Amino acid sequence: MYGFLLVLISNLVYGANLDHFSSNLTSRWSYSTKVYEKEAKHNDAFAKLPTNIWIELLSFDFLTDDFKETKDCLLYKKNDGIISLKVVNTDTTCNDYKSFSTVSLIGGIHNFKYKLSKEKVFLYIDKNTIEIKMLNIGNYKKELYSNSFVDSEILGIKFVSNIKAKALTYILKDKEQCKKVNNKCEVIYDNCNRCKKSSYHIIDSKCSSKTSKVCGMDRCGQKNRPACIRGFKAVNYSSSSYCMPDSPFGFCQKGLRVYCENKRLVCR
Repeated sequence: MYGFLLVLISNLVYGANLDHFSSNLTSRWSYSTKVYEKEAKHNDAFAKLPTNIWIELLSFDFLTDDFKETKDCLLYKKNDGIISLKVVNTDTTCNDYKSFSTVSLIGGIHNFKYKLSKEKVFLYIDKNTIEIKMLNIGNYKKELYSNSFVDSEILGIKFVSNIKAKALTYILKDKEQCKKVNNKCEVIYDNCNRCKKSSYHIIDSKCSSKTSKVCGMDRCGQKNRPACIRGFKAVNYSSSSYCMPDSPFGFCQKGLRVYCENKRLVCR
């Protein structure tokens, strides 16, 4: 059955974020008409990737439900452990990704690889596997002097995605991180304008001048919620030591203590 799409995800360490990321990919890439591989990234090649820049890995051409041609670019930043999916104009390349919006993003990755087979793409994210069957692409024929794969099996028929061309971006849900600041105070991404409601600040890095943010109502200090943040200048400690029990950089309601879990200050 051509409509069959298989997605395998095991050991969901990223929770709803990985689930959202994988469903976003499959709703798009399963209807790809072309796949472009920037250059082969084998195991040894991945180990030698530059660590502090975005690396273009793959791009996918596909059709939306109104038959509008669309192009996705898959980017990877090894040092920060982030995979980003960008949508660009079909007449441009992924090198122009900075000018276009992010469709989906997942972070906190320690190990990442991908593989292309005859009609499937596999993403290996730590212990998780995302497998997507591309319905419009049958037996690949690699073009001479090219890194593109074109469909060669189904002629005259194209399966299209059910997503709307005008709805290529996504809305972040509550508790999804919308802004990430690293230990060097660099803003890795900032998508808080896509939060369905509001967003609030959290401490999850050693940076003393900027904070990361999460979508949702600010209920800091409550049980099982992020700790409220004290002013960094008011705390007579180095921000490099923020992640510890009873951290002076955060405070909770009476009867609760500050803990550092997954590099975030929380109240328990």
